[in-house]
Amino acid sequence: MFIWLLFKVFGSIALFLFGMYHLNCGLEKAAARRLYLLIAQLTDSPLKGFLTGAFATAFLQSSSLVTVIVVGLANARSINLRQGINVIIGANVGTTITTQLLSFNSVEAALPLIGFGFLLFIITPGEKISAWGEAILGFGLLLLGLDAIVKTLTPLVISTITVNNLKSPIHPWKGIFIGLFLTAVIQRSSTVIGTVISLDRYKISLAVAVAIMLGADLGTCVTALISAWGGNKPALRMAVAHFLFNLLSLFLIIPLFSYFLAIVNLTSTDLPHKIANAHSLYNLLGAVIFLPLSGIIATFLETIIKD
Repeated sequence: MFIWLLFKVFGSIALFLFGMYHLNCGLEKAAARRLYLLIAQLTDSPLKGFLTGAFATAFLQSSSLVTVIVVGLANARSINLRQGINVIIGANVGTTITTQLLSFNSVEAALPLIGFGFLLFIITPGEKISAWGEAILGFGLLLLGLDAIVKTLTPLVISTITVNNLKSPIHPWKGIFIGLFLTAVIQRSSTVIGTVISLDRYKISLAVAVAIMLGADLGTCVTALISAWGGNKPALRMAVAHFLFNLLSLFLIIPLFSYFLAIVNLTSTDLPHKIANAHSLYNLLGAVIFLPLSGIIATFLETIIKD
């Protein structure tokens, strides 16, 4: 029985990741080549780099993909470290758009999106229209997979121990390590955060949800670190910069955790939107503080990671 449940959970996660894969593939085919050039060109000022990273991530729905592109550009020495850091900070803010979309109960739109996207993907002769169809199809599968994850996890979540753990406040670091571990394994922070948002029906506490979200945000750095493995020093510095930014943002918010929750509580009346707003506020706060310091961070990393 447990093995059957385990395969159902894995299958649900696979459906979500399959949808995310086709969403990314479709958007890449539609515009990523042009986007690659834009990232290389529109980074001559901190604000331009930040906005490029934010809009690119909001468009591609994947901060990991944008971060990997930045690491690749650094590997090719097409951008310098400070330019890349600005883009990465923007990407962290842009990824909160995904969380905001997932905070809406949009599973009913999944099948129509899959049907419409499939028609565009299969029938239309134009390559660009077909690519957009693949992206729409992928987004529908993503929503369906997210709903399946929640439904397959129901037998575990409704158990007394699990429900009590979700409802009762826990130490923030416990939730952070849960989010970090799950994201490092799945390689998708949006999967972890989306699942946490969907658990609102089981009355998960805001403190637990936000703590897991913070861990997931840090766990997404694993993708960039893997992509930089075996690359040159600029690529390694870029990946470490991504990790350092997320780690410093985390250490900044932990002492203010209770105050942060109080502010988030004022932003909405329902839990899914509170979690999404917490994600947005957290990354915006980090951007406001660390964007002016990108030059100092770049100098520090060039000092400790020498050519």
